[in-house]
Amino acid sequence: DCLRGVNFHRTKASRLRDIAAILLRDFGGAVPSTFDKLVSLPGVGPKVANLVLSVTFGQVCGIGMVVDTHVHRVSRRLGWTTGCKLPEQTRKQLEEFIPEEARELVTLRLIGFGQEVCLPVHPRCRSCPLAAAKLCPSAAMASESAALEDPEGLDWKLQSPSKGSKRTVIQIDLSDDD
Repeated sequence: DCLRGVNFHRTKASRLRDIAAILLRDFGGAVPSTFDKLVSLPGVGPKVANLVLSVTFGQVCGIGMVVDTHVHRVSRRLGWTTGCKLPEQTRKQLEEFIPEEARELVTLRLIGFGQEVCLPVHPRCRSCPLAAAKLCPSAAMASESAALEDPEGLDWKLQSPSKGSKRTVIQIDLSDDD
């Protein structure tokens, strides 16, 4: 039931059951800590494997940004990438300006932001801190006639661009911690 709101929830539930059985049988109940072993699990591809290695084990795998559908969409809407049709193109453009040490955190924050605010259909531009700060060109187009509400519940900060850069740094904390 906890996966019901997720796309392909039946497939994901089945794969999670299969993975749990494999972890118990082949890995003593532990999550493997190598890329090859992770991608051998059903439904685990390179993106998920790299996220698990990065977040769970602190291993940076040299792949850099992990670009899923949320990272791809949010980056495009914010104007951080242009002309990208494939996640690999998005990854390369993002890595041009996101420092290596920030890539894991940026990946996780963009995924969360894409899941909670910058939705694929009916994005919540009216309550988006980036739209309120006029930092999202897509929000301006999506809500020309709607006044933006003051965002609540998101801890966000803006930092002026560094010398020679036209990009504004946006720090958003989407955690549920209070």
